[in-house]
Amino acid sequence: MNPEDFIRYVGADNRIVDPIMEDPCGLNRSRISFCVYTILGVIKRARWPTSLEEAKAGGFVVGYTPNGNPIYRNPCSVQILKLFDNLLALIRTHNNLYMPEMVAKLGDTFAKAFDMLEVEKNAILGLPQPLLELYDSPVYKTVLERMQGFFCTLYDNCFHILGSAGSSMQQDFYVVEGLAAELLNSAFINLDNIPDYRLRPMLRVFVKPLVVSCPPEHYESLICPILGPLFTYLHMRLSQKWQVINQRSLVCDEDAVDDNPESQEMLEEQLVRLLTREVMDLIGG
Repeated sequence: MNPEDFIRYVGADNRIVDPIMEDPCGLNRSRISFCVYTILGVIKRARWPTSLEEAKAGGFVVGYTPNGNPIYRNPCSVQILKLFDNLLALIRTHNNLYMPEMVAKLGDTFAKAFDMLEVEKNAILGLPQPLLELYDSPVYKTVLERMQGFFCTLYDNCFHILGSAGSSMQQDFYVVEGLAAELLNSAFINLDNIPDYRLRPMLRVFVKPLVVSCPPEHYESLICPILGPLFTYLHMRLSQKWQVINQRSLVCDEDAVDDNPESQEMLEEQLVRLLTREVMDLIGG
């Protein structure tokens, strides 16, 4: 889907006078979220029998690795793979939403729809979170908060699906034709405009599990084409950000230091630290 059409479909181009009232495109967002949650639930829970004999008897063992370990087939692989192209198209569209010309398409009410939620900011800065009762979910009071929650959750869940695909579907996933190119053309496009607070969970819930669960025989065809350009890009991106931070600390007068822990500069610096830690964890993993 064209990113501009997606913005219109979920109602992010609207201007709503009453910030408490539900907006008319809420149902469209609910349908998208329901579909993504369904795929995520299936890929997380559908498994073959734990007993090797039962798995063999049920047709869940499709072969063996060179060292003799069984290769299992997920009972829902066929259904999930039929939706795989649509999932990648959704991720590609979502990444392209961060292009400046797409951000400019947001309505007045939702101009900050791609910004972090306050709960995310508090978590990054280590600030106390509002207390919730057991099993309570965060309540988004305004239409802007609901829109922010939609984009945040959608982004995370799509990458949770990709991150779980390897361990869940095993060989069925890794033999997808042109998998590396498909991922590069969806999950890794427009990274220049993806903010640090979205890039960080992408590395944690998608890239690292993809690498950890990938069989050695697919390193050359899948992992190398992805990690080579990705590490080069991350090194360049983080080097530039650390240079800015170091220069800022050098020229900043001690009396002018902002002691406000919620300042934008402090938030940005903490995000760079956390993103750097994710990259180092990925390299070390």
